Amino acid sequence: MKDNIILLLPILLLGLCCSSEHIILDGALGSSLSPEGTIENASLAYRFHAFKRGGKNRDLFNYLYFEGDTICFSFELEQQVDRNAISVWFINPKTGNRFAAERVDLSARRVCGFSLLGSVMEDFYHEKLDGAIPADAHCCREIPFAVALIVQTPREKVEKTVHGSFRILYH
Repeated sequence: MKDNIILLLPILLLGLCCSSEHIILDGALGSSLSPEGTIENASLAYRFHAFKRGGKNRDLFNYLYFEGDTICFSFELEQQVDRNAISVWFINPKTGNRFAAERVDLSARRVCGFSLLGSVMEDFYHEKLDGAIPADAHCCREIPFAVALIVQTPREKVEKTVHGSFRILYH
């Protein structure tokens, strides 16, 4: 019995030393994903045909939504996790408000997915939906955002946040 405990001691210590806080290795952002779930296009500049002047922000965000452009994320994990243990949030750093990602996929050791650009704009500017579209129609400026992956392990909640910004351009 004593010999078995001595043999198991290094394994137990290794398990205690390897904190689950390193379960999320890295994260990346972009505008499209590869079939493997990695970022295929890291650009976060979105180009649209000119939007008609006038109207409300709601109209512009609906236009962006139906164009179908996505803000994508991809996180590599150290180990496989249960699908029910993960959540992904888009964060407006100006307000701190979080919005659940529209699509989250888990494949082996990768969490990836996206939200539509129009949805992100609607969530970020929710209080201005019925306001007039600004003269620049949100063009050409950096719009900061973050994406947070949360993994609930049996011992703790682990979070990794990746920061970025996107730009809307018209031609």
